[in-house]
Amino acid sequence: MAVTVSLKQNQNSHSTGYKKWYPRAKYGKMINIAGLAQHIHDHHAIYPEDLVRGVLQCATRCTRELMLEGYPVKFDGLGIFKASVENEHGFIRPADATLLIGGKDDQGRPVGIQAIKMVCQATGEFTRKELSENSVLQWSDLAESIIAEDRKS
Repeated sequence: MAVTVSLKQNQNSHSTGYKKWYPRAKYGKMINIAGLAQHIHDHHAIYPEDLVRGVLQCATRCTRELMLEGYPVKFDGLGIFKASVENEHGFIRPADATLLIGGKDDQGRPVGIQAIKMVCQATGEFTRKELSENSVLQWSDLAESIIAEDRKS
């Protein structure tokens, strides 16, 4: 199995990367809790699939609850799940800081915090280095055709 990579051209004319091509991971079918429970069960787990599913559902609910309370949750060997604050523009002075989420000033510019997002930071042996060294990459069919067409010209 491989990570499939496609190519996407930047169409933002205000960007320094305008018209450049960027690789993007192309994902397969989403695996939900039931699918993950089935996958675990298929690895000859001694626990019945419905028990595994129940534990995963409970872990999901509790992870969400703890993140909303400001606690990072670590799944050993996988990652640390946590809430993060997104603010692209910063504040000129500390006194200008606000906890307003998604606000705009009178000219329509974003102020405050744009969003709260979930991030997952790899941990243990499952690091960026391990992913980079152990992943197998393949071009998507679309990327292969874009590359072939570009090589002709």
